Amino acid sequence: MYELITLAVGILAGWLITALYYRKSNRDQRFLLAKIPEEIRNALKEDQRIRLTVKELNDLIEQKTMDMRKKGLEAFKACPKCGSTNIGIGWDWEVEDPDHAFKFNVVECGDCHWRKDDLHD
Repeated sequence: MYELITLAVGILAGWLITALYYRKSNRDQRFLLAKIPEEIRNALKEDQRIRLTVKELNDLIEQKTMDMRKKGLEAFKACPKCGSTNIGIGWDWEVEDPDHAFKFNVVECGDCHWRKDDLHD
């Protein structure tokens, strides 16, 4: 009888440890996936490779955010920060003093307000 109780407690303890580990692992995975924009998640789902190197992942992100047929800021087709295609290209002014003002090109995301220009890095 004692052996049967010990066996039942051992099985229950093993099940509890497995369930807690699975729950934590599932929560960690959801947390990590929430950080990745929808467009990149879809690209990862469509990609047939089992593993990606950092370079391959960067190339995949670049394919989703850049139009390689275009040059400069006009190449952005999606925001590299949030994945939105609500991208606006325009210009802005840099004023050092009243006699030295010039305009420069700017690309900005209309959703998360990420911004890049051809004047500043």
